[in-house]
Amino acid sequence: MNKYFLQGNQVGFRQAEREDYTGAIPRWINDSEVTKFLYRGITPATVEESLKEFENLPNDKDSLTFSLCDKKSDRLIGTGGLYGINWISRHAELRILLGEKEYWGKGCGKEATMLLVAYGFERLNLNRVWLGVNVENKSAVETYLKSNFTNEGELRDEFFRNGRYYNVFRMSILKREYEEVKKSWPIYLAIKNQLLASE
Repeated sequence: MNKYFLQGNQVGFRQAEREDYTGAIPRWINDSEVTKFLYRGITPATVEESLKEFENLPNDKDSLTFSLCDKKSDRLIGTGGLYGINWISRHAELRILLGEKEYWGKGCGKEATMLLVAYGFERLNLNRVWLGVNVENKSAVETYLKSNFTNEGELRDEFFRNGRYYNVFRMSILKREYEEVKKSWPIYLAIKNQLLASE
């Protein structure tokens, strides 16, 4: 049985496991380099708090959280999911945390983004997937633009971190926009094999 619920060429999403929340995840949250541009990491993360987060996952019916792995090694390298799903208006917030720094800049974040977007549109019947990204997180902004997100605007002084306020870009992709570009995505074949009906 395939352990990955969703997979691209490099990375795969699987169900979150208890062990993820006792080792790697609290370590990432306590790493200021990993959380430099994020809301998380303002206060220290403990294993106990992390486990509470894990145990609450099944109770949140409007959010889906997965663990992100490197397919070659099966190593846990991050988390990702769709949050605050509005089942009537059909939109959700996309979040990804790539915690293992040696995987930065290798296309893992882009694959993870495309997998979650495709899942949202093809399986959950969403119409809009949106996200917020620190304007100074240049690599993340570039990833989302390459994944065909549109910058909807800039939220000024949206959050306080590192002794200062940061602006945040609000970005989104609509289902009709996804339909126009999905065949050009490098993981289209993987998406088609897992998520799409026969064409």
